[in-house]
Amino acid sequence: MVPETRDVLAVVCQFARTLSFRDIATGDDLGVIELAAEPHEATFDARRRLIYVSHTYHGGWYSGNSGRTSMISVVDADVRQLIDVIDISPDHGPHDVYWDASTDVLFATIEAGEDRSAGVVMIDPDTRRVRRRIPLAMPAAHWFAFSPDASTIYTANKESPFVSVVDVASGRESARIVVPSSEGIAALGDGRRVVVAGPMLGSEMDAAVSGLRVIDTTVGVVTEVIETDVPVQAVHATSGGLLLVSTMPSAQALPDGIPAVLDGVLQIYDAQTLALRAELPIGAGALTVRSSADGSQAFVANIGSGTVDVIDLVASRIVRTDLIGAGAHGLAVVPAED
Repeated sequence: MVPETRDVLAVVCQFARTLSFRDIATGDDLGVIELAAEPHEATFDARRRLIYVSHTYHGGWYSGNSGRTSMISVVDADVRQLIDVIDISPDHGPHDVYWDASTDVLFATIEAGEDRSAGVVMIDPDTRRVRRRIPLAMPAAHWFAFSPDASTIYTANKESPFVSVVDVASGRESARIVVPSSEGIAALGDGRRVVVAGPMLGSEMDAAVSGLRVIDTTVGVVTEVIETDVPVQAVHATSGGLLLVSTMPSAQALPDGIPAVLDGVLQIYDAQTLALRAELPIGAGALTVRSSADGSQAFVANIGSGTVDVIDLVASRIVRTDLIGAGAHGLAVVPAED
């Protein structure tokens, strides 16, 4: 096999049920593979050059679905083929996925069932079996963030009024940090601060202001709230010292109760001072934001538009917007082989 010489962006399309590959530099279409229903998030395993894709539901979305799956697809990032499916049953509803290089473990958040708690599962990438299960008492662990050494996980739990602090060594929830409810989450720099977006989109359970809650992890409390005019969704910290946040404005709800999301804005903050540096227009329903390893580029997946915005973070400008497919959601940056 010829080594891949291009940096590639892999894009999960939830509604099209595909994984698309694009040349990051040019936007050229490098192929599409079909996946089972309904793919959500993705992560890249640099050691094996594999992409893991979570499948949360057979159809639908968080608050209205036709049942949860127990699948995580395994895709060869260079051959661009589905090579296996990890079965995490009896657990189900995997949402966020993250392969950690320091521990060589694949982590996934999961939803609760009638006889199972929510939690985090730890998967061995070689055997592709669940190595450990960390139970969490709430309906769903959704997105998560990690301390730099992956010893601590912070889970954003949708409608639950707290962020869970998970001690990986002991395999238990060590603390809960009070927030109204939550969406995206990211750890900054050395892990002493975690930023979480909230409240949950469409939530009627609280009257909390939309914005970012800044958690001091040394004391386990919210120490600052950055208010926003519209709801915020994805939160991502870059290696270049920036905090990227997507807004999620919505119009009147459609007949099936789903809000019709409008085009949003990518807010670019200084991760140290949390000063807002720039705002850039992006597509509708930006659920996932990722960045290049050097922190010079960002990628925003817009589920409502079916697009990915490619952003030059040095110049704070949109490079281009690629039309990908229905329900663009998860992203994985696949660097060229050394």
